[in-house]
Amino acid sequence: FTSHKTGTSIWRSNFDGSNQRDITSGLVERARQAHWCSNGKLVVMAYRNKGDTEAGIGIMDLDKNSFTSIYSEPISGAVPGWPKWSPDCSKIALEKYVGNWEIFEMNSDGSNLINRSNNPAIDQQPVWISNSQLGFISDRANPNQTPLELDLYLNDNGITTNLTDAPGRELDPTVSSDGKYIVFTRFRFFLDPSQLYMVKLTEAKDLSKWIQLTSDGANRYPSFRPKPNP
Repeated sequence: FTSHKTGTSIWRSNFDGSNQRDITSGLVERARQAHWCSNGKLVVMAYRNKGDTEAGIGIMDLDKNSFTSIYSEPISGAVPGWPKWSPDCSKIALEKYVGNWEIFEMNSDGSNLINRSNNPAIDQQPVWISNSQLGFISDRANPNQTPLELDLYLNDNGITTNLTDAPGRELDPTVSSDGKYIVFTRFRFFLDPSQLYMVKLTEAKDLSKWIQLTSDGANRYPSFRPKPNP
């Protein structure tokens, strides 16, 4: 998890919350947005390097206590981030600013950087649905609208379609390990508290199929439990 106990860094703990320790500040500055590879050995994160001149994506090998930068660029006001492993851990998706926010993918060593969204709209928060399918949030249905409207989209081998089409903002998407369900945050109306919803991917356009999971307070950043090992 990301913590500000020692600057901005990634911390690790046991399942019961014990033995909490900083695993990145000795290697890299201001690490955040950790995401485990499904083999349990690697984590990828947005970071800033020592000297505060570069920002990008790197991989930490917990067994070797090492950090390897696989993509970086000079520090600007828009730092690449939201890195996510593909299910087979061969690729990494990220959001990157190139005059507007776009969804990119690259190989796990940082090679073959490809723009997957390629649209003048805001495209952010990638999530892998399968090894070839990427979900993300975008305002492309209602660009430049105030307040901002965001829907969920799917890019399947270069073809983009919208998953949701409802008033308000859907964001923070997470997909179940079997690729059948998506859970997300929804701001129904401007300034309303955010709530969590779940729906089958094949029924995401049907608002009547959405299952509201929370109702009290404001809730964000949902996560599915990974499929247990056999």
